[in-house]
Amino acid sequence: KTINPQINWTTDSLVYQVPSAFVIFLLASLAAALVWDRRLGKAMGMTFWESTSRNLLSFRVPDILVWVSLFAVGGAFGQQKYLVFQNVCVNLVNVLALVYFFQGLAVTKHLFTINRVSRIWQSIGFIFLFLQLFPLASVLGFSDYWVNYRVRFTKQRQSDTPFKSEN
Repeated sequence: KTINPQINWTTDSLVYQVPSAFVIFLLASLAAALVWDRRLGKAMGMTFWESTSRNLLSFRVPDILVWVSLFAVGGAFGQQKYLVFQNVCVNLVNVLALVYFFQGLAVTKHLFTINRVSRIWQSIGFIFLFLQLFPLASVLGFSDYWVNYRVRFTKQRQSDTPFKSEN
């Protein structure tokens, strides 16, 4: 309250967000397992079966969640006389922000891969995204529904390559 006295945080408003905090914790754990399971397993001498899971670079949120997100934002930040509905919408916004953050990370990783950015700079970029630019990565993932960044980056990179003659 000392930083921004206009924010009206109460213990009740924080308690109402516990379900989304629990789901966010589970989603973050799942994401960490998907990203680091093979590397940690190899370091510990474990053997793995072949993974049939989708490539994380192509992670894309189902299209219907864009409209669910717009509905949830309207319900969370609009004037509501039903407190339970508003709390459900706030929880949805919290969870969907993390889901779109993951899609924004996939778009960023695709951009890094297309431009052949070294692993050191990728690590620095991802640390910066995690610590400072969480909202930007979430907006990037959310807007990917309309802009389709990965296709644009790939087409742009292919058009930047010099023309090879057949001689």
